[in-house]
Amino acid sequence: NFTFPNPYCDFFTRNPAGAQDPGQVTFARAGFANGAFQSMAGISLEASYRHTFDRWGRLEIAASYFGLREELRSATGISTTNSAEQIVSPTDSLQLNLMWERGAIGARWQTNYVGAQLYNRTFNADSRDILEVNSDVTHNVSMFYDVNDAATVRLAVTNLLDDAPPFP
Repeated sequence: NFTFPNPYCDFFTRNPAGAQDPGQVTFARAGFANGAFQSMAGISLEASYRHTFDRWGRLEIAASYFGLREELRSATGISTTNSAEQIVSPTDSLQLNLMWERGAIGARWQTNYVGAQLYNRTFNADSRDILEVNSDVTHNVSMFYDVNDAATVRLAVTNLLDDAPPFP
């Protein structure tokens, strides 16, 4: 994805037309240039429902989804890389929360889903045995107790089911 002319052309001095060796680079200037950018497009959805029961307290159910459709990056401003679906840029991620609270106590169950991700878009079966990391689901749980207005005690367990990290 090279474009001509680009901002870096001005860093070079060349012999003029009609000179011996026209177009030959005779001087190159060095310096700091920041041509980096990131552009992304996706969809984000969120929904929640809360209800307070007289005897049982407050219950809340919430969900959020992010669907990455395109993520373009460039470190130079000259060439562009599509990084969607690669490691750290999954195309689908979802979080579900179930929360309960009654007076000074409460609990939360959280489920996180992350879709499969490629190691690198340029890898293929000829260059690498494993091309992607599988999707992953983790469950977290937490509980709290409000001791008073200034202090809360929390207990949290991340990856409650002790699932191994995703692997092909």
